[in-house]
Parts: sequence; C-alpha cells; structure tokens
Amino acid sequence: MIELSKCFSSFGLSNPIGIKNAMALLFQVNFPKSKSVSTSNWARKALTLPQIQYAAADAYAPVLIFKALLDLNLISADIANITTQ
Repeated sequence: MIELSKCFSSFGLSNPIGIKNAMALLFQVNFPKSKSVSTSNWARKALTLPQIQYAAADAYAPVLIFKALLDLNLISADIANITTQ
C-alpha cells in the first residue's frame, strides 16, 4: 500500500489525498465519484452500467496514479518492484 499523502508532499500538500484529488493533480481531470452509485445496491445479481463504470474507473485510477508517481520519481523504484511482484 502506498500512502498518497507522503507522495504528494512535494506538491506542498499535507492533507490526506484521495484518488479524486490525485487524478486532478496529476492529470488535470475531474474524476467523478457519484455518491448515488457508490451507495447503490452492490449486492444485486446484475450490476447496473453506472456501477460497472464506477468500479472499472475506481480500479484503474490507482494504476494510472502509481505509474505517474513512479514516472515523477515520487515513489522509489524499490517500492515499485516490491509492490508489483
């Protein structure tokens, strides 16, 4: 697990950083996190299209953030090797 707040301290930020803010800082994009979708019924046998899209984005965003932090040398290659093995 990587603590985003520590990685983003070079931006002068000390408050906790979540996926939404990390995406905004690194990629200048709005990463919508719909409250209605996040609190919807995830136990349904068939998920709705918005639930599937939410889950896919929520799973893929950390991959993009990790790669960007690695490219910016905000996390060490040693950590990257440990977390990807």
